[in-house]
Amino acid sequence: MNKENSTYFTKQNRKEKESKLFQVFNNKLELIVWEKGKSYRDSFSCLDFNKENLQLVISSEKHEVSGNKNVLYTFTFNGVNYFGKGDLKEINGNRFKLDCSDDLFKSERRENFRLLTYPHHMAYVQFPQEVDEVQSENKIVSFQTGQSQTGLFKNFLNLVGEEEGEGVLEGFVKYRVLDLSVTGLAFLISELEKENLEKIKEIGPLKIEFGQDIEIPKAEVRYVIPMLNRNIKSYKVGIKFKEIDLNTDQQLGRLINDAMRDFETEFEDFLK
Repeated sequence: MNKENSTYFTKQNRKEKESKLFQVFNNKLELIVWEKGKSYRDSFSCLDFNKENLQLVISSEKHEVSGNKNVLYTFTFNGVNYFGKGDLKEINGNRFKLDCSDDLFKSERRENFRLLTYPHHMAYVQFPQEVDEVQSENKIVSFQTGQSQTGLFKNFLNLVGEEEGEGVLEGFVKYRVLDLSVTGLAFLISELEKENLEKIKEIGPLKIEFGQDIEIPKAEVRYVIPMLNRNIKSYKVGIKFKEIDLNTDQQLGRLINDAMRDFETEFEDFLK
């Protein structure tokens, strides 16, 4: 793991460890446990927490780990991933005691981290249409030039990997998302949409499609900058979410974390 990525892991102090481990117990969070370098991942539920000794009593009906071992573990709370080192001791067949007095780290990729969704992740955004073109006999005509822009538009759809009209809500336009964070996203537009979006300061409501559907009440257009891709002029639009509530923020955080590369392997690399 490179030096830049290692900064994502922040060591927790005693008070922070107590708080987060209590949340594992209190909120019945799933705890993933594995031996370093092993491919299996066991899922446990938490039955009890000893605050004084920082020990969790955990249970699993099906697991590969047995006996007493040094292990790594992870859990997610409020869209943030936590990773720790611990000693696992078997109580009986499916009950274990996990000593968490060793280091616990937070890996929080929030506002300063943007997930590159294109081209490996299928993420889209839809919002109400506010453009100055009309469709006539399946042709798109620019009001400004009076000339057909059908070829240009279809080339642009091919560029962003989108089928014309596929899954679009009535009265909405749909774009492939380039990158996504809990505070905003970016997408590509063609020359046709550029002038209109430059005039618009706010858009919404937004519907984000990324494994789950996420509703964003309103967003602010922050920039429209030129891009050159395959000799087709396009523009990157960056928007910032507004009026987003805590539940939506946490939902986005979880989806982004889930889409990242194997966090558990990354944590093992960090410990080397």
